[in-house]
Amino acid sequence: MVGGEDGGKLTGGIQRQFGARIRSAFTRRRLGFFISSESRAGLPELARLVSSGQLRSTVDVVRPLSAVREAIDDLSAGRIRGKAVLHVAS
Repeated sequence: MVGGEDGGKLTGGIQRQFGARIRSAFTRRRLGFFISSESRAGLPELARLVSSGQLRSTVDVVRPLSAVREAIDDLSAGRIRGKAVLHVAS
């Protein structure tokens, strides 16, 4: 899982991540999380991991930017497994 929600009083915005760890005990999937900070210095290593295939993201759907409303609706309703990508034409 990547990302957090608005800050909660107790968990500071990582409720889903803690919940995933607990649900992991009851499913065949191993669900986990980590906490990191952004750093421009880490971008070359990130690019290397993506290029080598060691790091990948699950993209379920790619839509044009004009379909942003539908993408958000589908994400909210749980119809998308993985990431939704909005294509911005230049």
